[in-house]
Parts: sequence; structure tokens; C-alpha cells
Amino acid sequence: MARENPREHCRSIVGEPFQLSTLVSPTNPDVHLTLPYFFPPILSVLDQSGYKLKNIWTVEVMAENITKGLASLNFNYYLPTNDIHNSVAIILEYFKALPESLLPGDDMTKFSSKVNPDELKDLIRAQPAPVRQFLHDFGLHLKKVLDNTSVNGVTPFSLIPFLGPILMKPPAGSSIVPSQAKSIQDNIAQCFLQNAARILEDVHQFLDAPRQKVIRRARVINGVSAKGEEYLEASRGLLVHIVREDEYGWCTVYTSNRRVGLMHNTNLKNLSEDEEKEMNSGTNVDALMDVVREHVPELVLLFEGMNDEIMKLRDALESVKAD
Repeated sequence: MARENPREHCRSIVGEPFQLSTLVSPTNPDVHLTLPYFFPPILSVLDQSGYKLKNIWTVEVMAENITKGLASLNFNYYLPTNDIHNSVAIILEYFKALPESLLPGDDMTKFSSKVNPDELKDLIRAQPAPVRQFLHDFGLHLKKVLDNTSVNGVTPFSLIPFLGPILMKPPAGSSIVPSQAKSIQDNIAQCFLQNAARILEDVHQFLDAPRQKVIRRARVINGVSAKGEEYLEASRGLLVHIVREDEYGWCTVYTSNRRVGLMHNTNLKNLSEDEEKEMNSGTNVDALMDVVREHVPELVLLFEGMNDEIMKLRDALESVKAD
């Protein structure tokens, strides 16, 4: 029998919406990520040593190398980290090719006269979780770069030209003339760089989550081990309260122990009406199980086994009563 070619499941992501880059990886064709799969390895190198390099964001890279790199992304391969200059140029080209900027271009006219850090912060917080997470990680890295200007020689004026169009560009059919668009983009990029720590603080609004209105409650379908600070680490069956869900399916959730994080809705099962009634009726076995899942997860299997036995005893007693 012919072996399946894993490359048959590749998704072309260059020139496609940002969302597609968070739905693929070299090892798994069916994932939901908060960052493009190719970004974290590059960012790790940049944060370890790349921030010290001169001209890393402006160096000229051969067009052939960029073409090959973009083809690698369309085959869902990782970018090599041994030549970080090439990889950075490829990533910038990827973002340049996005059909829409990370922040909605319809908001461009709001910043035509002045860019207020708080307004920019609110706009970023209103975006889907993957956009928020990327801007958080990328923005804080650029802050680190600028904090080390004496070593790398990088200034805001060398970052603004490529950062502005990534953050925001006019929508198709816009009446904004190119010169005005560039001025707005430059101002947005400059404000973003100058106020990165302030703008990106608690970008997912986790601190406010336990005080927000609960949309619905759900249980975790499969256990989740922490893959990043933004994810909620949870065991199977844990009850979570959902306070926000974006168009990409990412939910902001918190637990009975007030732990907060992101989970994708494909790993959540909403409580049924009967379960909601039982949850609201007072102390119950499920509530006890959630305490176990939060505080002593290593005992979950033991407690679930006990719960199964209790259910069997209940069924047996009901059968006896019926007879």
C-alpha cells in the first residue's frame, strides 16, 4: 500500500489571511495555535542573541532566498535559524503579503490627527487572540531591541518603515491617499514602539476575566499542558467559565480557582441544560471533582473511578426500585 505523503496536507499561507498560519504546523495538519508555527523558534533566537545584531531588520537579502523561504512557509516547514537575517527578511515579507493588516484598516481615519496610546491599546485588545499574542511577543521584542540601541545601533526610525504597514494599512478601495496613509502608519508604529510595555500589558485582559459576565460554562475535553503563558493548563473534565470568544474560536476562560487563560472551543464541551441545573443546585460530585482537578490533578483518575462506581451503584438501586 502506498504511503501517505504528509506534504499533501500542506496549506499555502503566504498571501492568505493571518488566521491560516495559526492552523498549521510541520508536525500536525490540524492544530489551533495562538502564534504562527514558524514564529516562536525565530523569536527565541532573536531574544537570546539576535537583539544585539546590527541592521538585522534592514539588511538586504537576496530575492532568491526570500522566494525560497516563502515557498518553505507554503509547505509548512520551519524557517532555519542558523541565518537569522534571512529568516527575519522572510517573516517580514510574509507579513507584507497579508491581504489585511493585523489591525483593521477601517480604523485608520481615527488616527489621522493623533495616535493615543490608550486608544491603540484598546484597539489591540479588541482583536482576536492570535493577533493580540503576536503583537505582544513581537512588540516586547522590539522594545528589547530599542533598549539595546547602544549595542545594535537600531533606532525607531529604522523599525517604523516596515512596522507601520504590518500594524495597519488602508482597506481595499479606501480613499486615503498613499502619503496620508504612510503618515498615519508612521505615527501608529512610533506610538506602538514608544509605549509598547504600556500598550501590551495584560493584552488578553486576564486580570479582569473573573469579574466579567460569563457567556457560558464548559468542560475541557482533553487535558492541556502549558505550551505558552497565554494557554490555560487544564486536566480533562475541568469546568471553565467562558467570558469571551473571538471569531477564530479562542475563548478567554477562568476556573473556580480563578486561574485564567486561553482555550480553543474545539477542546471545550458546553454544559447541558441539566448539568447547568445540577451545578446551580448546590454541592455535588462535579463540584468536588473540580476541586480535585485544580488542587490534586494526580488523583483525578482515582476520583473518576470512584465516581463511575457510584454511578453504577445508583443505576443498580434504581433497577431494584423499579422491580
